[in-house]
Amino acid sequence: MKKTILSALGTFIIFAILNTQVNAQQKIGYISVNYILEQIPEVKAAETDLNKIKSEYDTLFQGKVKVLQAKVADFEKSKASLSEILKADKEKEIQSLQAQAEEFRKNANASLQKKQLELGQPFLKKINDALQLVVKENGYQFVINNDVTQSSIFAFAPEEANISALVLKKMGFAAQASIAEPKKK
Repeated sequence: MKKTILSALGTFIIFAILNTQVNAQQKIGYISVNYILEQIPEVKAAETDLNKIKSEYDTLFQGKVKVLQAKVADFEKSKASLSEILKADKEKEIQSLQAQAEEFRKNANASLQKKQLELGQPFLKKINDALQLVVKENGYQFVINNDVTQSSIFAFAPEEANISALVLKKMGFAAQASIAEPKKK
């Protein structure tokens, strides 16, 4: 019995040592895709274009809302003097305008999302391509995007594990001083 326990304990210790050695060899890094995107001048230009389109859609939508509000106000003023047939006709017209405004808003949002993907996809591909090179050249087994939620994924992570600057450098951009390149080990 004592031999079995000692044997099991010995096996456990060996596996623990091997596991520690394997884990010690794994290199883990993290990036901030949002930070990287903020450093690329072309992204700012794309955001400006997207905001301009959004502003145009907002202006058109507000115009539709004003027409609708005017029709509703006009209907409320003349409602008492209208026949039932004219009331029903005006109500249908108002409902139609509401549906058109809602459909416009829905289509505008879909169009904006499509445009955002269209503008953002090339940048995300460049980031991914540069990240793949950094991972390969520096021996990282895991790289985590620290932008997944509004708060950081990590309760603590050493700045040396942040490889955002390496990815930016691989893309041909200089990182701001707030994110330094990790030290090579």
